[in-house]
Amino acid sequence: MRIFWVRLLRIFLLPLCLVGFGWAKADEANEGVYGKWRVIKDLTPEGSITSKSEQQIRAVIGKTAAIGPDKFAFNGSECRRPEYKRSVDDTVEYFYREWRVSSSDFPLGDRVTVVDVTCDHYLIYPIDKNRLIIAMDGVFFEAVRLGAAAGGGTASAMRAKADSGVNADIFGAWTIDGVTWEKGRVLTQKQAKMLMGMPVYIDAGRFVYYEHVCDRPSYKRSQETKSAYFRGDWRSDFARLPLPDKLTAVATECGTIYPVSRKRILIEDNNGLFFSAVPLQGNEAR
Repeated sequence: MRIFWVRLLRIFLLPLCLVGFGWAKADEANEGVYGKWRVIKDLTPEGSITSKSEQQIRAVIGKTAAIGPDKFAFNGSECRRPEYKRSVDDTVEYFYREWRVSSSDFPLGDRVTVVDVTCDHYLIYPIDKNRLIIAMDGVFFEAVRLGAAAGGGTASAMRAKADSGVNADIFGAWTIDGVTWEKGRVLTQKQAKMLMGMPVYIDAGRFVYYEHVCDRPSYKRSQETKSAYFRGDWRSDFARLPLPDKLTAVATECGTIYPVSRKRILIEDNNGLFFSAVPLQGNEAR
């Protein structure tokens, strides 16, 4: 009789164990997309069909997404215990077949991993461990991981600590609050307005703003008088820039950063477009 009950118990528990094992395997497969993310820009390609207005799309930039095995929360949607169904496809064929758009502007390889979220029809496309694309209603947003590590090991930790000390005046999370001219053309009011409020992230592991993403950037600092720094340059009207007479310039692969004060920086991209930025309030990554 005792043997009978043991066998019956095994029959009952085996399916539960298999289900639990399946959940564990699914969670392990999706670890790369789990975490907290912030939207940094709109990647929607030309020709994509959406019901969202330009204003609605613009309002999503800067928002955070919480993705985990117990909850998916983004842009007003929140689902408990969502499913993440993964598949891999040819990048070009997939985006043409499913969205009727070109994939040429997406930072993806020849093969795309598709993560279908059972929450308001969201789709996730991982780019790398610190970046992914979130798609909804024909709109595609690039997001970066919040609190991403600059690297592993003692050497990386020491470098990050050293960089943080030297570059404490620029490291942190910022938001664009002003845009000025670019060489060869003047931004329209509409173009400038689209850039306002975009987040900027600067730390030892990344420099992210507008359409620029630099991993492990080098920060080369120099000091010079404003008149000498801009002498002979096409930016002849440098007096318009709110910089001290003796300025600090921090050159990177993604542009140059000019600390103005504890509460403001200027960023110049490689095309000569200047952004003014102030600290981003309530940001988890700061």
